[in-house]
This record gives sequence, C-alpha cells and structure tokens, in this order.
Amino acid sequence: GGSVLGKHKLAEDDAVLEPNVIDTTKMCIKAGEDPKVLVENLADSYRGYAQMANLLCEWHVLLGDDPNDLDREVRGHFRSVILRDFNPTVADSIFERAGKGSTPPAWLDHMVAEPEWRDLIYELNEMHPTCNLMAYAMEKISRTGLEADKAGPEAAAANLNIFTTMIKEAMRDLCDPSKEPSADDLEDLKRLACHNEHAYVYVLSVLQCLSSEPLGPSMLRIAQELQRELVARGKGRQAELYHTAVSGGAAHTEACAALTGMLGTRKTNPSDVLQLHKLYTGPVGERPPVRLLQHPAFLELMVSAVFDPKVKINPTFEDKYECLLAYAVSAPSE
Repeated sequence: GGSVLGKHKLAEDDAVLEPNVIDTTKMCIKAGEDPKVLVENLADSYRGYAQMANLLCEWHVLLGDDPNDLDREVRGHFRSVILRDFNPTVADSIFERAGKGSTPPAWLDHMVAEPEWRDLIYELNEMHPTCNLMAYAMEKISRTGLEADKAGPEAAAANLNIFTTMIKEAMRDLCDPSKEPSADDLEDLKRLACHNEHAYVYVLSVLQCLSSEPLGPSMLRIAQELQRELVARGKGRQAELYHTAVSGGAAHTEACAALTGMLGTRKTNPSDVLQLHKLYTGPVGERPPVRLLQHPAFLELMVSAVFDPKVKINPTFEDKYECLLAYAVSAPSE
C-alpha cells in the first residue's frame, strides 16, 4: 500500500520539487520498486511550473517593470491563493509527517522569520483556530519574541502565552505614567478580555489580584469598564455573576442580591435601598465591602435618584438614599 502510494506521489506534477521527495523515493526503493522506474516517473512528471513563473518574472523585468513591484504582486497572489485554498486537515497531516522523529519542516522557520509571512500565519490562525500547524507556528512566534502581539483575539485566546503577552502590552499602555491612556488602549484590552468567557474571567482575576497593589483603584476601574463592555454585548447577567465571584461578593449574598436587582432593572427601589442601608449602617466589622457600592452603574442610579428632579422617590426614604450614596463615595476602599 505504502509503495503504491509513494510511486503515485512521484508521478504527480513537479514531484521532484517536493521537500519530502527523497524520503518518498527511499520508501519506494525499500518496498522493492525499481529505482530506474522511479527516476523515470520523476523525470516524466517534471513540468517546471516554478521555473516558468520565475522566467515570466524575468521577462517582465526585461520589459521595464519594477522588480520590487513585481515581487509584491507575486507574493500577494501567493497569499490570496493560500488563504483561499488552505486546508487545515491536509496541513496538519503534512506537518505531523514532516515532524515525526525529526524537527518540524524548515520552510515553517522561514515563514516565521519573515514579517510578511508572519502576517499570513496570524490570518490563517484566525480562520482556522484548531489547526495544529498554526498553533505550533503561533507558539514558535511567541517563543522567539517576535510580533505575537499582532495576533487577533481568536488566536490569542487559543494560546495562553500569546494571550498573556498581549494582556501585558495592553495593561502597560493603559498604566504608563508617562502618557495619558487613550481610548484605543482600552479598546485593545476590551477586545481581548471580552472575546470569550474564559478570557474574561482570566483578565478579571488578574485585575482583582492587582487591586491590592499601588495602582489598585485603577485596576478596579478597568474591571468596571470591562463589565460595561460585556453589558453592552448583552451579557450583563453573566458579567455581574463573574464580578461577584471574583471580587468575593458571593460572601455577601444579601448585598449582592439587592444590587443585582437594581442593576438588572436599571432603576432603584426603596426595598433594596433599605436593605443596603441596613447592611452598611450595621456594626463596622460586619458591613459588606464598600467596593460593592462603588459599581459605576449603581452610582449613576443613586446620583440620578438623589439629584435628578425628574426621578421621583418617596420622601420617607430620601435620607436612606443620601446616606448610602455618601457612604459609597466617601468610605475608604478596603
């Protein structure tokens, strides 16, 4: 079976130019095939398509075309053909055969080293995130310290090393004291963190761990912006659950229930406000953490309830609203 398959491969167009032609020929000879027949197959199957393409390019140069423009056009054509015809199953099979018992194919190293072909790898990895060849290439790019930060969210989320590198870059830009953080910096982090639930919880956990460091308040503020993004994507309930779990709010079920109720309806109600007032005016050691009240969306609701004349609240409970808002904005964070 292997001999017949190998012989057939040597009869394919330009088989002599294939990188594994020597291994295939050796396999056929070991299986008893006549070497002369194999050589005839290789000779008869030679078409020279690559050489024809090179010759055509040389003619264009002789006719006055710019070599650099011509090279870009040829590379662009190859790129479009690869993107159109790339088959991850076939690529994985070739990759596994080439790497079995030896180093992975040398052509992959050349692709990784070239910025233009690295960009192609990023694009292919976005299109085929489960392809083993692409996963290996992305890992290699990350290990060699090349431009792994150019990978998209799909590629980054599939590779922890690349994801961590990109998160570091995004956080460094956001927290750089020498410059004012831009909206683009925050958008980069949002695209990464909100790509899927695993990425979101991972970033949220990192921010929570950093909340006890000198830039802690900034970390919590970034976490709140990520929550806003998830809410905008229609996943407000999931965002609230994740933040509650990561921030330790699950230990304060009554406070979380009251807050979740108002955040879910986007308006305050006396029952939940009274419950929170009771909890936060109790014995100091038993009060829930003030950070639960410092949720931006909740603060907006409370400011609107207290100061917006269009929002009507029962005068009986006005002092409770004011007390709760004052505590939220003035009490020191834990």
